Amino acid sequence: MKIRWELKQQAKMAATRMGESMAKTLREKDDQIEKMERLNLMLEEKAKGLYLENQLWQETARANEAAANSLLHALAQFRGAAAAVEEDVESCGSCCDETERRMCRICGERQCCVVVLPCRHLCLCSGCGSGLHHGCPVCNASMTATLHINIS
Repeated sequence: MKIRWELKQQAKMAATRMGESMAKTLREKDDQIEKMERLNLMLEEKAKGLYLENQLWQETARANEAAANSLLHALAQFRGAAAAVEEDVESCGSCCDETERRMCRICGERQCCVVVLPCRHLCLCSGCGSGLHHGCPVCNASMTATLHINIS
């Protein structure tokens, strides 16, 4: 009987130690779970912040792309205007042969002495410059007026 009682006591003590060991292990696992939950929450907040930052960068990139496209369009317009002005300048003052340049562009027989406005081409003689013409014979711009000049 005493042996039984001692065996029961030893079994109780073993069960108590085993229970304490299991409780300690459970507390450690609970602590690990709590630590992982905090880490997970922190990582989720970091991911949200990075997502918002990414959205900001994408919006900035779209705005910069739109600005760049606008500037490219404006540059193309300015280049076109500059080319037209350069072409107009070249047509106003350049020609291969000096004597050919001075001949009327309509009749080709008399010396030019009439400037067409607003394009400022010196291309008509006094006879042709007095007649009604709707456009400049050089650039075909609409003619608003003519100016007779004396060339000595």
